[in-house]
Amino acid sequence: MNQAEKAELLEQIEKWNDADEFARCIEAIEAIPEQERDYLLTLKLGRAYSNLAVLGDHGALGENAEVDGDLLRHAIDLLESVRTQGENDPYW
Repeated sequence: MNQAEKAELLEQIEKWNDADEFARCIEAIEAIPEQERDYLLTLKLGRAYSNLAVLGDHGALGENAEVDGDLLRHAIDLLESVRTQGENDPYW
């Protein structure tokens, strides 16, 4: 993936995130082989899993819904995998 493609993907991921389409973010990022994902893509993937676990797509889980613990643990694992790069990043 070249820089222009990555920039376009990151822009689209932000749009999906803003529209509460977290599963689409996950699908797009996971279509990229894990060894080709850098810190930023891994960070966005962790955020998408976290949001999906807590909110659901389009707020489907509602205010009083149970958090999906498996998805949340996966989000934490993803974020832990980039801890060194993210320690000083407020978005990490």
